[in-house]
Amino acid sequence: MKLPHDPSVSLHILPPWLPYAVLGALLFALLILFMVRRARQKRPSSGDNPPEASKTSAKDGDGFSLIVNQIEAEFLASHAYRRGLHALAAAIRTQVETNKHFDAEEMTVTQIRVKLDNKMINNLLRDLRTQQFGESEPQQKDFKKMCSRAKRTLGKSPKKASGA
Repeated sequence: MKLPHDPSVSLHILPPWLPYAVLGALLFALLILFMVRRARQKRPSSGDNPPEASKTSAKDGDGFSLIVNQIEAEFLASHAYRRGLHALAAAIRTQVETNKHFDAEEMTVTQIRVKLDNKMINNLLRDLRTQQFGESEPQQKDFKKMCSRAKRTLGKSPKKASGA
């Protein structure tokens, strides 16, 4: 019996282009991953604040006070104080990021506190974290107190704004 081909020559079980196709697919996947990460970094830091409010807070502290007033009104009406504290924390991170020029959005509170040299902001962040993640649900008075502390610490008072 004669074989249809010479047994000393090996046959390709897989097509010869398969390794190149796998390599191309891996490179394409890495390219997509890189592009997605770049897009996430360029995204606005807080989805809660409209772009106009972020621009205002970049100019002065009055914009921040307006944002805190909006957060306070919204979450006092809905009685969702813990969610309100999270929104307040996002606004504070955006304000710190704008004023101190570092990426506070992706940092933990501990990392932000290490990087900041302002004791009042550090205390505010510590107390806010305690309220946000405490065992008991935050009360209305606690939420109002945190909002007013945020305005005092990071926002300008109307007297200072008009005098400047």
